[in-house]
Amino acid sequence: MANDIFSGNKIGTIELSRLLTGYYSIRDLGNRMKYDKAQTERELAAFLLGGINGVIGAFTVDPARFEQLKQAEEAAGHNFIRLDLMNLAVGDGAAQYRAAEKKIAKAASEGVRICILDTMTTEKMVNKHKRTIEGVETYLTMIRSAGMGTGLQANMPEIITYGNDNGYDVDVYVQNYNCAGYLMQVEIEQCIQVIHDSGKPVIALDPVAGGKVTPYVGLTFVWNCIREQDFVAFESLYGFTAEEIMEISNAALEHRLPWCIGRDTPSKNKDIFKK
Repeated sequence: MANDIFSGNKIGTIELSRLLTGYYSIRDLGNRMKYDKAQTERELAAFLLGGINGVIGAFTVDPARFEQLKQAEEAAGHNFIRLDLMNLAVGDGAAQYRAAEKKIAKAASEGVRICILDTMTTEKMVNKHKRTIEGVETYLTMIRSAGMGTGLQANMPEIITYGNDNGYDVDVYVQNYNCAGYLMQVEIEQCIQVIHDSGKPVIALDPVAGGKVTPYVGLTFVWNCIREQDFVAFESLYGFTAEEIMEISNAALEHRLPWCIGRDTPSKNKDIFKK
């Protein structure tokens, strides 16, 4: 059953649930074991049925992912809004521009609604001396011309600051943010200030720090740090189910204890937990 607690936010003109799922890492990273095809589709369908209508991932890297998404959508009777983290070989050559246009057009034809230049692409263009992202406007214009929303991924938080300061045509930023500082290039306190100063919505990526913290710890922290217009992308299940991730997020937003707080550890047998 869909839950309205996640609804009502927009990236550009596109309305999305505040909680997003991530396709490319729906797997148990703790054991480095990928979910099988049926399990992946079940989890994606569960998110859809729970009202989570956005999925983020590097779709254009592997076209087979589009087909698996379609099957999950058919099972749930709903469609995802697709956000693609796109890697481009940026440069000044005409051949590179043509290749970028072709890749962007392909993403649009596959139903991608928001095209986000990934961190490997954006960081190549950053000029810290000039406080600019040189050449990024060309690629953002390509994305906009293809009919998609625009975004920049920012492991380097300066990308958000430079994007704001220079008024680039960006609908959303994607920023790694978690309580462990995992894959963040500045301190947690500095990073959240950058997010709060952003003129556009920010998607907080990897709230469980690559599996270093539990979903209860990671999601509770992130939901209580970001702004109401921001989003959280839970990219990997780490042995949890979609229903548990949604319940933990719901509880964090409602400031209550989630029903799935227990863990399958020896400590659960201690006398303190016996009633």
